[in-house]
Amino acid sequence: MQDVEMTEVEQVHPLQTQFEDAEDLMTSLGASSTPDAAIQAFQSLISYAEEDAALEQVQRVKEHSIYKLAQLYIQYGREKELATLLQSLRPFFATLARAKTGKIVRTVIDMVAKVKVLDSEKALQLQADLCLDSIEWCTQEKHTFLRQRAALTAARSISNTIYVVPRTQAQIDQMSGILHAEERDYKTAYSYFFEAFEALSTLDEVEGLKCLKYMLLAKIASGGASEVNLIINSKQAMKFIGIDLEAMQAVAKAHEQRSLELFEAATQKYAAQLVEDPLIKTHLGKLYEQLLESNLIKIIQPFSCVEIEHVAKLIKLPLAQIELKLSQMILDHKFHGILDQGKGQLIVYDSPTEDKTYTSGLGVIENVGNIVDNLFRRAEKLHA
Repeated sequence: MQDVEMTEVEQVHPLQTQFEDAEDLMTSLGASSTPDAAIQAFQSLISYAEEDAALEQVQRVKEHSIYKLAQLYIQYGREKELATLLQSLRPFFATLARAKTGKIVRTVIDMVAKVKVLDSEKALQLQADLCLDSIEWCTQEKHTFLRQRAALTAARSISNTIYVVPRTQAQIDQMSGILHAEERDYKTAYSYFFEAFEALSTLDEVEGLKCLKYMLLAKIASGGASEVNLIINSKQAMKFIGIDLEAMQAVAKAHEQRSLELFEAATQKYAAQLVEDPLIKTHLGKLYEQLLESNLIKIIQPFSCVEIEHVAKLIKLPLAQIELKLSQMILDHKFHGILDQGKGQLIVYDSPTEDKTYTSGLGVIENVGNIVDNLFRRAEKLHA
């Protein structure tokens, strides 16, 4: 009797099922149908903001929902909604890698030219307005890494056509990894750091060790803290074992256990190995903030009203730091609530539910507006 190999079935996220239902709804629309239900379904998917919203599977569903929503706007000639789509997506863009954000922005702007109710001049003007608005937003948000990444892409292309010494090629890969890490695309950053490490480990031990630390940092930040020990025990990394790698192991352990106490202890004990490197210091700060936010949300979730001092005791951090962080999270809409500093309490509200009557009313006004616009265009053609 032969053994049957058991394969683990990948669990489908409920959001993926909702996306497929919305797709079916979109497919069933006829020429005379109104797309409001399908539009609302895709908008609901895009605005999904539960605890697992940062998962790659969820973000992929959101991205596809954006494209489907844009297709609906094109199909039914809703150029105004298509024009404001990018502005409404900016909170979501804050959670994405900048390369992915750039791809979505370019795709939506390109879609404007496909709106049938617009002539070529109006479509071009709308695209220009969207480009200017996006440039202004990028300037305000300091999204300046796309230009540098383009320069590095050109450098990599040139290095593939001519002979480049291994050290220079490794430096190009290392810089590419640094920029992708700045854009929070840690998986791509890890692959570049790995390529750079393979070359530098035999050429320059000092630079090789630095690149290995960056590689481990990218692995931790991308959710692979449990794999750090496997990387350190690999053949290439064995010769670099020392206090620097001990520091990265301590960070990985703290991140895996979601322990702020261990995280702070690691940064204090290994300050010379972690804090003195500006890249590691920056990304450790981001990891610490993410860890602090997730732990705070986990603590306050069961309460509608809780003393801030009690929260500070549970999380073992100074009261002033917790007050400041909670106020920042409220302003960033990480949860709904207020700080009553007179009583020293945090009052947590339930997430507000959207009034469907208001949405339906907006839909009716929108449909009337589209009808009036169509009648106006027909009247213009008759008088022409």
